[in-house]
Amino acid sequence: MITALTQKLYDLYVPGSGVSTDSRSILPGQIYFALKGEHFNGNRFALQAIQAGAVAAVVNKNEDLPEDHPALLFSEDPLHELQCLARFYRKNWRCPVIAITGSNGKTTTKELMAAVLMKKFKTAFTKGNLNNHIGIPITILSTPPDAEIAIIEMGANHQHEIESYCLYTLPDYGLITNCGKAHLEGFGGIEGVIKGKTELFRFISTAEGMVFVNADDEVLMQHSLQIKRLTYGYSKNSDHQGFPIHDAEVLRFKISEDGRVINTRLAGTYNFPNAMAAVCAGRFFKVPDEEIIHALEEYTPTNNRSQWKLWEGNRFLMDAYNANPSSMHEAINNFNALNHPAKAYIIGEMMELGSSSADEHELLVAGLEKLDAHLKVLIGKGFQFSSNRPGLLHFNDVDELKQWWNQNKPHGLTILLKGSRANKLENLFN
Repeated sequence: MITALTQKLYDLYVPGSGVSTDSRSILPGQIYFALKGEHFNGNRFALQAIQAGAVAAVVNKNEDLPEDHPALLFSEDPLHELQCLARFYRKNWRCPVIAITGSNGKTTTKELMAAVLMKKFKTAFTKGNLNNHIGIPITILSTPPDAEIAIIEMGANHQHEIESYCLYTLPDYGLITNCGKAHLEGFGGIEGVIKGKTELFRFISTAEGMVFVNADDEVLMQHSLQIKRLTYGYSKNSDHQGFPIHDAEVLRFKISEDGRVINTRLAGTYNFPNAMAAVCAGRFFKVPDEEIIHALEEYTPTNNRSQWKLWEGNRFLMDAYNANPSSMHEAINNFNALNHPAKAYIIGEMMELGSSSADEHELLVAGLEKLDAHLKVLIGKGFQFSSNRPGLLHFNDVDELKQWWNQNKPHGLTILLKGSRANKLENLFN
């Protein structure tokens, strides 16, 4: 049921210029939603947003704001109103929506899939990391009415989060990259991760949609048995089989056994399923193979994901956007397999692991100790227990690492830089 406020917001939104939750960047014609949190209160800037050109500001009741102001719209929960408006707008779309979630690789998969589908369709997709309860409705409301396909990325760190996003995203297609050891604290362990991520499959099943599934992932294959699905991977049983080549520092693979090699700019064979997901979706939507190959080869990773970087006489493999035990294992194993004589590791601590944190950090260090490398550096309080172990350097943060780096000036190394966003490992270069 559509409320009077949702209908009013929709009537303002359609001829307007979008929505915003930031009063500092309001564009004339936008609707401002005053969000409120533990350390911020957007209601304080509602009048400022209207002065900057907002056609309306959705604000909380019981705030010190003039109740008779014609552009102020009062609500118990402005965030809920934002989500309701997104749902109402989404229900008027004709274009299909693909939802992507997973513990690792969802942003790369989204980017690759968008690159492929843009070869044939006007494609809207999640920008940056707008994959949460605020970013997803903003993404929906930023999608132009003439879009032909929309790809929505969904992040989650607790149960029922994906389920809630589906209620206003209303996806027709779904893809889960994997269910790894990420956000264990919020999900309550690996079984909780699986239960939380597969909420997307359960919604798609109820909506009689279709899912794209990695045929090499037994968990996802099992949880998609009763759903219409299209599979991909290196398994002979997959609907779309790929053939990875394990002889280079960037991902190389073929999408037919006798086809030409696709040379991507992505580091690591662990990106193979992400690329094959894009191949699978592209073929389903009738993008020619040649166009799919062009898209995959043209794509350049950004945001410190699977990027090679040269700095001060060293080569860095940047993977400093996200880190959990599963992605750490994949990244370190891939890097260890590379044929470079002077390897080094700079590893940041992993976040949101709850009661598993100490054990997972200990397992990671134990694995690193077995590797041959010129330099092994650990960053963060989660690694404090390793500070006196031979062969390892420990720093509490990147600033301490920078001081050491400036004094010692390592040179000629090939370095894996892997950690969570909270580690800010990229600040080493600033």
